[in-house]
Amino acid sequence: MMYLVRHPLAFGIGIVAILGTIGYSIHRAKALRRFEQVPGTVTEITAENSRCRKPGSVAGQPRGIQHDCTLFKATIEFTTKSDQKMTMILSAGSKRDHNRATELAEKKRGQQVIVSYDPLDPSDHMLDGFSSRWAGPLIMGGLSFVLLIVSMIAPWKN
Repeated sequence: MMYLVRHPLAFGIGIVAILGTIGYSIHRAKALRRFEQVPGTVTEITAENSRCRKPGSVAGQPRGIQHDCTLFKATIEFTTKSDQKMTMILSAGSKRDHNRATELAEKKRGQQVIVSYDPLDPSDHMLDGFSSRWAGPLIMGGLSFVLLIVSMIAPWKN
């Protein structure tokens, strides 16, 4: 198999990264099994002027060019099953230009959401959803896999 590997160090790092991803995923799955779900309510939307990066290029402009934007944050309140009141603040999106109305945020005041939290540590909480639960392991696994593939196909340069 070593004759297929053109970059042994990158291959080794890729294997270690994949094993780390597997370990992290198992740990995450065990932790999520004990998480409980409760309803939460968006109680406040705030807006802050900032600079945002454009994800692509337009008319010959380089990638990552910055522009004025309004960042929105949502305050979500929920009560644990043991009657502990908790608050979380998370991103509610962004819109181009400064001083945009909070009505343009992805979350709306009064909106009901499902919150997952760890009953052993309620400060460990998130919105319930696939991306909240599995984005980290999926990104880690994808990058590890790409590193493995690159270590096998990229030409060796001295």
